[in-house]
This record gives sequence, C-alpha cells and structure tokens, in this order.
Amino acid sequence: MLSACGTTSVQDYPAAWPPLTGMSADCREVAGTYIDPNTRPWEPADAAGRQPNIYAAWVTLGFIAQGSAVGRKRSFSIAFADDGALVLGYLMDNRPVASRRLGPDKWRCGSDGLQVLTLERSGALMDKVPNHGEMQRTATLYRIGNTLYSKRVNDSRIKLLHVLPEQHYRVQWERFQAD
Repeated sequence: MLSACGTTSVQDYPAAWPPLTGMSADCREVAGTYIDPNTRPWEPADAAGRQPNIYAAWVTLGFIAQGSAVGRKRSFSIAFADDGALVLGYLMDNRPVASRRLGPDKWRCGSDGLQVLTLERSGALMDKVPNHGEMQRTATLYRIGNTLYSKRVNDSRIKLLHVLPEQHYRVQWERFQAD
C-alpha cells in the first residue's frame, strides 16, 4: 500500500501589518524599486514552532542566488513594458545584475493583487533519485504606501521512484520598503 507524504506550511498574514486593500485595474502601483534585505528573520514569538523565513526578493521573484555580497546594497525593480511584459530587475549597488521579462501569460492583475508566476518546472525535479513532478512558485504583490507586500506560494508535487507521491505546499508573507 502506497501512502502520500508531504508538508504544508501556511503563514497567516501578520496581524500587525495593515489590511490589504484592492488594487487598481492595472496594478501599476507596484512598479518601482524596492530594498531587498536578503535576511533570515525569525517569525514573531506568537508563531512558535514555525520555520524561519528568508526575506529575499531574489527567491520570491525567481532569480538565482546572488551570493553573500556582504556590505553591498541589494534592490529589485518592477516595471511594466509597453508590449505587455512585466520586467523584473535585480540590482547590487544600483547596478543591474539580473533581469527577467515575463510575458502576459505569466502574470495577472486582480483585486487580490498582481500575481506573478516566477518559477514553473516539470519533469525530473530532484537529482540522485528517479522522479517526476511539477513545481510552481507564485508571488502576489500588493503595494500600500511605500511598502510592497508579497505572498509567496511554493507548490510541488513529485513522484519519487515514479510511484511514491510527495507534495509540499508553503505560503510565506514578506514586505519590502521602496528605495
């Protein structure tokens, strides 16, 4: 008999943060440049037992790790191109080091925010063990004042040895200050 295994971790929206209100019809208010703290703070004391978060825009927006770069200013930009693409940039000391251009099929705007598909993979997802599956990461972005709020969702479904099901689902909230 085969049984499914996996993990689920859903962080509630922090009560101390302001309520998220509806976005404009085009979500253009999220455009701008934001500071990436690239830190791993612990959850507030009232969330005992939770895993530490990584507040790092490069993870949320689907960039590869940009190294430790101690002492360098990290930031990221969000822009809307005239052709309908969403352009994400990653900067160190105000210099571009990476960028992504996402077509209209990879993002949507709604009253719940700007939802961006930042990672999508299928096929073999792990090394050393025969497997196949699917993995997605989305970031839903909201801007209130000078702060960008992000709901990051990681969802993966894998079959180890092509038969043993494994699923992982994680929701994490982050916030980034405008630069």
